[in-house]
Amino acid sequence: MNLPLSKQILSTLYSYDAHATTKIFEAAAKLSPEQLEQSISGHSHGGIRSTLFHLLRAMTVWRSSFDGDRVRVVLSPADFPTLDSIFASWREESAKMCTYVDGLSEEQIAEVHVFNRPPGGEQRIVTWHMLQQVALHGMQHRAECAAMLTAFGHSPGDLDFIYFV
Repeated sequence: MNLPLSKQILSTLYSYDAHATTKIFEAAAKLSPEQLEQSISGHSHGGIRSTLFHLLRAMTVWRSSFDGDRVRVVLSPADFPTLDSIFASWREESAKMCTYVDGLSEEQIAEVHVFNRPPGGEQRIVTWHMLQQVALHGMQHRAECAAMLTAFGHSPGDLDFIYFV
């Protein structure tokens, strides 16, 4: 648990994240507007569009906090009226996250970050723990989207890591 993930592993993990999430967006582009917006019981963020927006928001918040951009990030679904607008912003954030990860030294991967948590609390998180959390968070929501897409007849295909590498 205390041995940090290597830079190479983290970089590969984020390249895979970009690949797999792109497949989800490509499959989602085949849905009707009604299917994109449909809230599906049992999924943590309702439907496909809202889940993909959640992925964008989560990556943006965490990437900006690690990348030294301490400005509070506030994204609203209303600012992203189409799937294409979510995808375009997600691609930008994903590229920034990959650049951030690629720029880390092995020492930085093991550093502890201190985050301020309202109201006045503090949280200490090892860099690689949080980077792995963000990637695994994406995996969870991609799986939900893949299940919904498959139910609509538009499976994103194999998202297995082994097919990526």
